[in-house]
Amino acid sequence: MEDPLSRLCKPLLTDGAAKTNLWLDGMPMYSCPAQWMLENPDRVQKLQRRFLQAGSQLLCTPTAQADADSLKQWDQQQNSDDYNERLARLTVESCREANPHALAAGVIAPLQLQAEPFGETPFFDLINLYARQAFALKRGGVDLLLADTMTTLSQSRAAILGCRQTGLPVMVTMNVEEDGETCMGSDLVSALITCQKLGAVAFGLSCCDRPEKLYGHIEEIAPYAKVPIIVRPRAGEDFDKLLSPQEMAEQMKGLLQRGATILGGCCYTTPEHIEAIGRMMQTFDFSAVRRQWEDEGTILMAGRPSRTFWTSTSSRPSRSTAGGICPTSCWSWRRAARTWRPSVSRRWTTPTTSRSTPTCCTCRCPFIRTARRRWRWRC
Repeated sequence: MEDPLSRLCKPLLTDGAAKTNLWLDGMPMYSCPAQWMLENPDRVQKLQRRFLQAGSQLLCTPTAQADADSLKQWDQQQNSDDYNERLARLTVESCREANPHALAAGVIAPLQLQAEPFGETPFFDLINLYARQAFALKRGGVDLLLADTMTTLSQSRAAILGCRQTGLPVMVTMNVEEDGETCMGSDLVSALITCQKLGAVAFGLSCCDRPEKLYGHIEEIAPYAKVPIIVRPRAGEDFDKLLSPQEMAEQMKGLLQRGATILGGCCYTTPEHIEAIGRMMQTFDFSAVRRQWEDEGTILMAGRPSRTFWTSTSSRPSRSTAGGICPTSCWSWRRAARTWRPSVSRRWTTPTTSRSTPTCCTCRCPFIRTARRRWRWRC
């Protein structure tokens, strides 16, 4: 089989939604998805074969709620490793039977836990939870991993660091608000730069909205993307408000014109939608796409600290201070207070790069200017 990384560098079609299609096939809406799927493997593989027959070249495992933390609501957390491994084997088996060249991606969804300081979970505990699920998926035989529909940048960072311990390639998709920011206020361009620097082999969006609503977001990140852009939008809000396969395929063409190369679907996307998107991709002229690359000097990256930068005129650091400490899980306020030091002029200072870019005094994350000309912490 061709190397997964080389496959990702070419136009690629993924599958659609698993859960919403299985609801139509009898899966109770509020049951434990992983348990029901393993009790009904024929229905799962039937849906997967339909996606492969529709043209999918990458099949995702239905393991979005199979992590140990999510399984607690059904008192099944002790079966997390077994569920992930068995569901991965089902997916790999479907790929090998229907299309030996299809890739199997192990899906890791965002945890319901928040990292410190916004939550109570230490950042390294998040990494370990993601790594545990990733290793179970690897034992199931997947070709790569997909950190799917991440809602915060701290979760994306933890997922990448956990998944990379397996040695498998890691893709990342994020779910952002209409203004292009995560629910915690992280900028999309900053998220892209952080994830690709951490080793993500593809980056994009998933489950945010219908395709035409994502055009601006793709235009924003395309000039800075050094990895393939993946987009998996939803086909509608519910079963009564769905785009037709032809309508969705036409809207997906706009994503390709703006630089995306890996397409698929999320909620309510059926095999019929995937088939229409595949036909559109076969006739699309990828060589005609011209992306305007942004000058690397536009976004300043953190380097070796060499001088100090006055970031605030306040007498002590504050949570509302724009400069100083980045809003990540790598610090606590007690630690931050010990790390900061006042200058003679009573301004709080922090190490920076040789370009005088303010950086977080704890994790060296830079304070960067985004494509929207906003100053944000990169992480």
